[in-house]
Amino acid sequence: MNSYIYKIIDSFKHSIRADSLLNPFLKKESILSDITVVSIGKASNEMAKTALDVFSDQIKNGIIVCPDNCLDYQLNKLKRIESAHPFPDQRSIIAANELIELLNNNQNYILFLISGGGSSLIEKPVKNLSIDKLNHIIKKLMNKGADIDQINSIRKTLSLIKGGKLLSLINPDLSHVYILNDIISGNIENVSSGLTFNNYPNKLQIELIINDFIPEEKQNLQCFLDYPEFTSKSLPFTEIANFQTAIDLMAGILQENKYNVIKSPYILKDQASIAGLNIGCQAYHYKDYKQKPLAIVYGGETVVNVVGKGMGGRCLEMALATAIELNSLHDISFLSMTTDGVDGVAPSAGAIVDCHTIEKLLHYNFSPIQMLKENNTFPGLSFIKATIGSYKSQSNLNDIAVLFIE
Repeated sequence: MNSYIYKIIDSFKHSIRADSLLNPFLKKESILSDITVVSIGKASNEMAKTALDVFSDQIKNGIIVCPDNCLDYQLNKLKRIESAHPFPDQRSIIAANELIELLNNNQNYILFLISGGGSSLIEKPVKNLSIDKLNHIIKKLMNKGADIDQINSIRKTLSLIKGGKLLSLINPDLSHVYILNDIISGNIENVSSGLTFNNYPNKLQIELIINDFIPEEKQNLQCFLDYPEFTSKSLPFTEIANFQTAIDLMAGILQENKYNVIKSPYILKDQASIAGLNIGCQAYHYKDYKQKPLAIVYGGETVVNVVGKGMGGRCLEMALATAIELNSLHDISFLSMTTDGVDGVAPSAGAIVDCHTIEKLLHYNFSPIQMLKENNTFPGLSFIKATIGSYKSQSNLNDIAVLFIE
């Protein structure tokens, strides 16, 4: 069964490539002037390459800011900076300064190509705020279960370039933004913390986030919070894909493989283990479904409250929690995977589990409950060969999950 699922995974990974998603949009674009490309995010190399394939000699210069170890297409016209993810470092500041210099000196039409990950890949903290202090705050928010909109709101207030603070350097009539949206709420202005959007949180919103998640940091943060004057400027943009796109693409592949498909209305945004238990319970509802084989497709991005020091990720936690519920259900499997190729701090993209998963873990003296408590899901799931290997993704559309009922 698992080998068949791996074939579906391979087809899915190809279908969500950023280049294939972006290409139809750029081919419809009519740009008559010289072009500067600004490509930032996990899919920045693929998006930049697509722009060069479409516009060729019109592209005169630009910048790519990408995570470490991404595919390099040797795009000589564009300066490529490998930067830090999921937390910024000095390279992120270098990338920000390079972008500011490029925008200051630019006379060309600017083609912005933005995907998730830019929040850490490119950064310029407010005055006197160190990268270490910024990372301390962001890690706390993540570990306490703040969602991406809340985290990015804090990032905007602690940055000199996020939340539209670069807009004064850009002519809206000579620019367009193409975006792979990895924000579950649909708030596209929060992709990469809103580098190209005038969408800035107000003081009350920030105070609520701090009070809810990191009240102990309130005193220390007061001197760093930055609320710029409102500007009405905005840049034209096009959303080329989002997590719903990933659901639709996976559903199409499953149908091609003779599955009856249900696109679940349940969005993956809860705690990862809770989402897994919910999906496991749904398996009981669908197990007697008459039209088989059946596949229920889920999309979104769960969160994890990190309390342990183990190695794991949200997709691994969701898969293990689902496996607990599937323990007595035969002919049912569950796939949980990221679309960006890496799940949390684990060298994995997710996992495939079934009714035998818990039995195998117990046989080799792994405690599923303890694994979840310690956020240490990777060692056990890897040992029983349930994990999906990490890979160099060419996209970022959150997570995808499929419940297979044979």
